[in-house]
Amino acid sequence: TDTPNQIEASWLQRYPLLSASSILGQPGEDWRFWLSIAGCPIQSSTRVHHFSHMLMAHAAARHHQGVALSNDYMLDPADDADLVALPADTIPTGDEFLIAYKTSRRNEPGLRQLKGWLIQQAIRSGLKH
Repeated sequence: TDTPNQIEASWLQRYPLLSASSILGQPGEDWRFWLSIAGCPIQSSTRVHHFSHMLMAHAAARHHQGVALSNDYMLDPADDADLVALPADTIPTGDEFLIAYKTSRRNEPGLRQLKGWLIQQAIRSGLKH
């Protein structure tokens, strides 16, 4: 079969879009944002199903209920045979994350190793220089 190099944003709107309101706050805002960046506003006929969390949208996608957006850190298609990554544009979200731990534990080998690994992952992915 021919696998496309890129999927058009308008093509995705033929399927139910699974929206996680926790991403940008408003129901459907994740898809509106992604589609606007892709140059394709959401169509009035597009079906959007709203979920309170990205994990719930993933579960619905696993059960063939539609197409969900995901952060790259939330899933690895190589490790999850039920979900596939479509060849589509990615959009930096500007999300920031903090690792929190008790000050008294900051020098524990496991926490230092985790911190080093997280920094390596950020450098390798291009998020940190």
